[in-house]
Amino acid sequence: MLAILMLKMLLKTLLFNYEFLNYLSNFVSIKFKDPIMLDFSEFSGLVLFMFIFTAGFWLLIFLLTFVVPYWIGGTIWENFKLKREAKKAAEGK
Repeated sequence: MLAILMLKMLLKTLLFNYEFLNYLSNFVSIKFKDPIMLDFSEFSGLVLFMFIFTAGFWLLIFLLTFVVPYWIGGTIWENFKLKREAKKAAEGK
């Protein structure tokens, strides 16, 4: 029930096509009133929220696909070099 209410609220705020909402309401048994237009402050808040949310999402993707593997690979490579140098030093003595 909560999911249907959230879907209704999302469709009312993001979609302004009344015919589409009526078409969709045939499948999810929700009756929509006329869509409400957002005023400028609500719209700018929505745009700002979406920008921050998507910027955080892409930052997370960047960190997980480039920075973390680079960090782990560098750590492994440094440990390998240290072990190789220690092995050469042990053989030289």
